[in-house]
Amino acid sequence: MPGQFLSQTERERLQSFPLEITSNEVITFFTLSDKDLTLTKKRSGDHNLLGFALQLGTLRYLSFIPDNFPQLPSVVE
Repeated sequence: MPGQFLSQTERERLQSFPLEITSNEVITFFTLSDKDLTLTKKRSGDHNLLGFALQLGTLRYLSFIPDNFPQLPSVVE
């Protein structure tokens, strides 16, 4: 019988944003460069510029887009 590597709580924690994000992490992963801004404007319309930019920062920070993406930590918003 296979064992369970992580508990349900541990899996959920690894599949979402951490509870706390430092201001240094926000600056490092969510600040857009000129190249990022150009890409964002090319890839999205006016209605979803912010969403695309947040997904770009999230991919840099977590290396994936979590299922609970709408529940961003307030420091990122």
